[in-house]
Amino acid sequence: MLIFIEVKARTNHAFGAPESSITSKKIKSIKRVAEGYLYINKISDKQCRFDLIAIDFIDGETQIRHLINAM
Repeated sequence: MLIFIEVKARTNHAFGAPESSITSKKIKSIKRVAEGYLYINKISDKQCRFDLIAIDFIDGETQIRHLINAM
């Protein structure tokens, strides 16, 4: 399986959690880039998955969340 990963980080939640910044426009862009990668590298026999790594750096604490098949 080929896994494409988007990483988002926040130092505060003034604009929401890291995962809240993944809009439908961003998802389309990520999938378009993945299709280009598969085409250029002649990959057609692999399953693909789109994950998200969300990182919070708040009040000296670090939280990391791995969201599998997030997009």
